Amino acid sequence: MDQFIREHPDSYGEFSRFHPEDINHAMDLPLNIPASTGKQQVQEMIDCAFPDIKDHGLTNDEILHRLAESELDRYATRTIRNAILRFVCHDYEAKGDEYVFRQVQLIMV
Repeated sequence: MDQFIREHPDSYGEFSRFHPEDINHAMDLPLNIPASTGKQQVQEMIDCAFPDIKDHGLTNDEILHRLAESELDRYATRTIRNAILRFVCHDYEAKGDEYVFRQVQLIMV
């Protein structure tokens, strides 16, 4: 390796300056939001259920627990869906053997 670096200083310089972008992992949970419930109301429910997600991060189990105890639970579905809660784990951050999610997005479909 040392010989290669000595023989190819330009390549080593390029390699040293290279910083790959983070690769994120996402987990999607389907929701079925009634037309009478607006996007703002759903966003408020999300903010209430996951206020500390950015600062502390939440594991999959913690997300599911909070979802089950929140108003959002009534909209969780496995069949019909018109919205998605997308939880984002930046650069595959982990706590033990679980991913840590630090962002939640509401996607209306």
